[in-house]
Amino acid sequence: MAQVATKLAACRLLPVIALCLLVLTLSGCVSLPRPLPANASSPVLDPLLFFAGRTEGRGELRKILSSPIQVTVRGHGIVDEERILTLEQEVLEGEKPPRKRSWRIHRVDSNLYRGSLSDAKGPVTISVDGNRMHIAFTMEGGFPVDQYIFLAADGQSARNILVVSKLGMRVAVLEEEIVKTSE
Repeated sequence: MAQVATKLAACRLLPVIALCLLVLTLSGCVSLPRPLPANASSPVLDPLLFFAGRTEGRGELRKILSSPIQVTVRGHGIVDEERILTLEQEVLEGEKPPRKRSWRIHRVDSNLYRGSLSDAKGPVTISVDGNRMHIAFTMEGGFPVDQYIFLAADGQSARNILVVSKLGMRVAVLEEEIVKTSE
């Protein structure tokens, strides 16, 4: 009788073990780009300055179990008299129709910003450390996003690495070069 109970307990654990193996296997499917940019003390990335005016980003989105997709993001940012950045973006993702999204960002303290994003669920938090900006928010559907933007030495371009997770697993990574363009 004890052997039957032991076998039943082991059978109940099989789905849990299989799920754990699946998560471990898939967690490495969407890898981070190599090498990651170095964090530097200068130039300091001020999101209100960098995203004021026109910007254009071009990159590649890699989703779990999918082929890479080319992405273009065209932005136009305006900083008002209250020092709030409103950034309107047009996102072109592969063959999908263009979509619009809007950011509103304001400075809370010397290295901390808060704001909103039209396709985020809840607030957006931004911290700056030298040339690196970390943006954190949750997408609709409960997907946590960590976005890292590294300002280049020229102050006119940046490298963007956006990581989307679900259940602690990377499910998508966008690697993009953003440049300030003329008005």
